[in-house]
Amino acid sequence: MLQRQHAHLLKILGANTWIQEGETDLSLKNEGRGFLVSELIEACDRNIPGGIAGLLDVVLCANLEHLPGNILRNYALEGKHPIYLDKAKVESLEVHPVEATLFSLDHYAKTQFIQHDPQRFAIAVKTLLYADRYLREDENCKLRAHIDKRKHTAGNTVKAPEVKCVRNAFLYEHLRDIRKTLRGRNYYPATLEETLVRAAWEHRDIRPEHLAFFKGVRVLTTDHWTRSLEWDNVLGYFDPEDRYIKLHQSLISQPRRLEEDILIALGESLLGRYIEEKRWQTLSVGARCYEILLRPEAKRECYLSNKQLRAYLQLARMIPDPENDLVYRIVVNENGVFFPPGLLFGLMYSWYLTGRGLATEYEMTLLRWQTNMLNPLHARDRMRKESLITFFRTEIFGYKD
Repeated sequence: MLQRQHAHLLKILGANTWIQEGETDLSLKNEGRGFLVSELIEACDRNIPGGIAGLLDVVLCANLEHLPGNILRNYALEGKHPIYLDKAKVESLEVHPVEATLFSLDHYAKTQFIQHDPQRFAIAVKTLLYADRYLREDENCKLRAHIDKRKHTAGNTVKAPEVKCVRNAFLYEHLRDIRKTLRGRNYYPATLEETLVRAAWEHRDIRPEHLAFFKGVRVLTTDHWTRSLEWDNVLGYFDPEDRYIKLHQSLISQPRRLEEDILIALGESLLGRYIEEKRWQTLSVGARCYEILLRPEAKRECYLSNKQLRAYLQLARMIPDPENDLVYRIVVNENGVFFPPGLLFGLMYSWYLTGRGLATEYEMTLLRWQTNMLNPLHARDRMRKESLITFFRTEIFGYKD
């Protein structure tokens, strides 16, 4: 349960779609009638210690308005009835009601049954978070700002703060900005433009300015694929020499992996042409050193500022040279696990957006353990990985702690 003092967070209740026998099949107010959404909220208020004040901002409900009556009738014959949304009553409880299509349209078209679609639910939640983040000038004026009076008093009437809306951050304008940024690039094949538009639309933490650091996208055949797979099996990368995102032809038949590897390459492109030179040095038996020389800041074509880039490199375990601040290096075991900073950046970018990526997920398993359960070495590594996630959340995707 979210703590009440986290007033700056958006708290969403996902309402049940159907009544559940023995739990939401009877109304305390009108025996024999199924629950309304307002009664679901009231039940939460009764059963949560201290009530729901400060714990709920939005209730997200399935929109069943356009379902044919025969579908609802068939469910009724099975003893299943919708939990209907009574908007006015919900609003009087100081919770903002939002309806969305949360069931699979494809499954419905094929079977005439309603099935919960986790991806649609996730998109609805992301849309609410997007609106909460961008539609208000003041971060304290959340989607539910009209009910903020409950923060100030318990029982006394207090005028709610005035809400000012930003007029340039609606979703259709976000999509327009994505298309505008991607227009004029080179895509081989041309269908890759829509693939990128779809990826940026579905992962709305991607800012339009994230799309400004590559010239185009092209698919390469196996004969022309020259990228080393020494450190990974990623089949998409950003080439700083010609500033193209390059994808292996095998990805075209794997839509899920195509999206993931495009996002990795897109993340890599944010670093631009930050490296002037890189090399490996053998130090001794069983150890070697990876060293990079940074370009001067004005020539990097990089999304990150100089300060941000240097902070990231150290989070990627690269150590600055004490005599030349453009040189960074790391010493690794001969067979040790190591992701070069460019690849790590791409993997983190994709993982942050999708929650997928076996290599990154494996690297982050340390976060599942409490710091006090780890030895000092692992505890420090855990703190570094937490800081790396914070860096992406705040510096790349713009969320403030």
